[in-house]
Amino acid sequence: MNREEMIGKLRAIEKRLYEDEWVDAVKQLEPAQRDQMVEDRSRLTDLIDRLGSAELETIRTRLESHADELNQGIARLEHDLQKIEQAAEVVRTLTRAIGLLTKIVGLQRV
Repeated sequence: MNREEMIGKLRAIEKRLYEDEWVDAVKQLEPAQRDQMVEDRSRLTDLIDRLGSAELETIRTRLESHADELNQGIARLEHDLQKIEQAAEVVRTLTRAIGLLTKIVGLQRV
Protein backbone atom coordinates (compact mmCIF):
# COMPACT_ATOMS: atom_id res chain seq x y z
CA MET A 1 0.00 0.00 0.00
CA ASN A 2 1.45 3.37 -0.94
CA ARG A 3 1.36 6.50 1.21
CA GLU A 4 -1.71 7.98 -0.48
CA GLU A 5 -3.68 4.75 -0.08
CA MET A 6 -2.67 4.51 3.55
CA ILE A 7 -3.67 8.11 4.23
CA GLY A 8 -6.99 7.42 2.48
CA LYS A 9 -7.66 4.40 4.70
CA LEU A 10 -6.70 6.34 7.81
CA ARG A 11 -9.02 9.21 6.78
CA ALA A 12 -11.88 6.70 6.32
CA ILE A 13 -11.24 5.36 9.83
CA GLU A 14 -11.09 8.88 11.20
CA LYS A 15 -14.40 9.76 9.54
CA ARG A 16 -16.04 6.62 10.93
CA LEU A 17 -14.93 7.50 14.46
CA TYR A 18 -16.90 10.77 14.22
CA GLU A 19 -20.14 9.14 13.04
CA ASP A 20 -23.11 9.34 15.41
CA GLU A 21 -23.21 5.62 16.17
CA TRP A 22 -19.57 5.66 17.29
CA VAL A 23 -19.97 8.85 19.27
CA ASP A 24 -22.94 7.23 21.04
CA ALA A 25 -20.98 4.01 21.65
CA VAL A 26 -18.05 5.93 23.11
CA LYS A 27 -20.42 7.71 25.50
CA GLN A 28 -21.21 4.30 27.00
CA LEU A 29 -17.57 3.53 27.83
CA GLU A 30 -15.88 3.99 31.18
CA PRO A 31 -14.61 7.58 31.64
CA ALA A 32 -10.94 6.60 31.20
CA GLN A 33 -11.68 4.74 27.95
CA ARG A 34 -13.87 7.59 26.73
CA ASP A 35 -11.10 10.11 27.43
CA GLN A 36 -8.55 7.86 25.69
CA MET A 37 -10.77 7.58 22.61
CA VAL A 38 -11.27 11.35 22.40
CA GLU A 39 -7.53 11.94 22.79
CA ASP A 40 -6.61 9.26 20.25
CA ARG A 41 -9.18 10.45 17.72
CA SER A 42 -7.76 13.96 17.91
CA ARG A 43 -4.20 12.62 17.72
CA LEU A 44 -5.13 10.53 14.67
CA THR A 45 -6.32 13.66 12.86
CA ASP A 46 -3.07 15.45 13.70
CA LEU A 47 -0.90 12.50 12.64
CA ILE A 48 -2.74 12.06 9.34
CA ASP A 49 -2.22 15.75 8.59
CA ARG A 50 1.47 15.50 9.45
CA LEU A 51 1.86 12.28 7.48
CA GLY A 52 0.41 14.07 4.47
CA SER A 53 2.82 16.97 4.75
CA ALA A 54 5.91 15.28 6.21
CA GLU A 55 9.20 15.06 4.39
CA LEU A 56 8.64 12.20 1.98
CA GLU A 57 11.98 10.41 2.04
CA THR A 58 12.15 10.20 5.82
CA ILE A 59 8.54 9.05 6.06
CA ARG A 60 8.96 6.55 3.23
CA THR A 61 11.84 4.84 5.02
CA ARG A 62 9.94 4.66 8.30
CA LEU A 63 6.78 3.59 6.55
CA GLU A 64 8.54 0.76 4.74
CA SER A 65 10.08 -0.52 7.95
CA HIS A 66 6.70 -0.56 9.73
CA ALA A 67 4.43 -1.30 6.76
CA ASP A 68 3.36 -4.78 7.81
CA GLU A 69 2.62 -3.72 11.35
CA LEU A 70 0.71 -0.64 10.22
CA ASN A 71 -1.27 -2.58 7.60
CA GLN A 72 -2.26 -5.08 10.29
CA GLY A 73 -3.32 -2.23 12.59
CA ILE A 74 -5.40 -0.59 9.87
CA ALA A 75 -7.03 -3.91 8.97
CA ARG A 76 -7.80 -4.54 12.66
CA LEU A 77 -9.36 -1.08 13.03
CA GLU A 78 -11.44 -1.53 9.87
CA HIS A 79 -12.63 -4.90 11.20
CA ASP A 80 -13.32 -3.66 14.73
CA LEU A 81 -15.26 -0.64 13.47
CA GLN A 82 -17.81 -3.04 11.95
CA LYS A 83 -18.91 -4.08 15.43
CA ILE A 84 -20.24 -1.14 17.39
CA GLU A 85 -20.49 -3.24 20.55
CA GLN A 86 -16.71 -3.56 20.57
CA ALA A 87 -16.06 0.12 21.23
CA ALA A 88 -13.65 -0.67 24.08
CA GLU A 89 -11.58 -2.92 21.78
CA VAL A 90 -11.50 -0.16 19.16
CA VAL A 91 -10.07 2.22 21.77
CA ARG A 92 -7.24 -0.25 22.52
CA THR A 93 -6.56 -0.90 18.82
CA LEU A 94 -6.63 2.81 18.00
CA THR A 95 -4.18 3.58 20.81
CA ARG A 96 -1.72 0.99 19.42
CA ALA A 97 -2.11 2.38 15.89
CA ILE A 98 -1.53 5.94 17.13
CA GLY A 99 1.69 4.81 18.81
CA LEU A 100 2.94 3.28 15.57
CA LEU A 101 1.94 6.31 13.49
CA THR A 102 3.75 8.51 15.97
CA LYS A 103 6.94 6.49 15.36
CA ILE A 104 6.50 6.68 11.60
CA VAL A 105 5.86 10.41 11.48
CA GLY A 106 8.77 10.89 13.86
CA LEU A 107 6.94 12.74 16.61
CA GLN A 108 7.37 12.34 20.30
CA ARG A 109 4.18 11.59 22.19
CA VAL A 110 3.33 14.42 24.54
